[in-house]
Amino acid sequence: MMKFFRRILKNTQKPKSKMNVLETWTGADNLEFKLVEYTPSILADVQAFCEACAAEGIENNSSLKAMKFGKWGDLEQWHMVYHGDKIIAISGSHYYPHFHQDCYRIMYRMATLKAYRGMASEKLSLRKMQHNFCFRAIMPAQVDWALTKGATEIIATANSPEVDNGGVMHKVHTHGRTRRPNTESDNMTLIKKDAVSYNTTQDIWRVNVRDFATQEKIKFKK
Repeated sequence: MMKFFRRILKNTQKPKSKMNVLETWTGADNLEFKLVEYTPSILADVQAFCEACAAEGIENNSSLKAMKFGKWGDLEQWHMVYHGDKIIAISGSHYYPHFHQDCYRIMYRMATLKAYRGMASEKLSLRKMQHNFCFRAIMPAQVDWALTKGATEIIATANSPEVDNGGVMHKVHTHGRTRRPNTESDNMTLIKKDAVSYNTTQDIWRVNVRDFATQEKIKFKK
């Protein structure tokens, strides 16, 4: 882990021109946002985001250590949303071999700064997830990245209500358990309930769609 941090810290002063922008769009209040895939040149921005999360009490994203940033090396990726020159939302993806060798986890360590929550879409929608940056923009990019790594199954985990009452993952948990039957044709399939994953009790869901808005199915190569 320390070797990883020493290597990426050397690159924190790389010019922002090397930023890997995947998408730009206009959200609520006519604000412009851009989706960026992590490269070492923006590590300082990630650290600044962590400091902002710490100030807002978002503990899981309060430091690189809390995010387990770099834990999976080349088998992880982070996607973030910028407004102007600062990160306002982030989420990670990583290898998840606990089921099988080609399984990847997305929607990990999702966080949005409080001032920007619910601002991902410029239009009002009954699909509340479209107002969440992680679902509106980050999730499709995470699926695409996992597929480039050879994923044949993509999962997401949601903390049980007792662990994360009222948080974003609790809302996902409630949405999945109460509105989605456990079938392969839906957005997510519950494959393990109240499992202990990384010392936390969680529900584990198979992700069946690349994009919640379009309902586009994930096209696995195998």
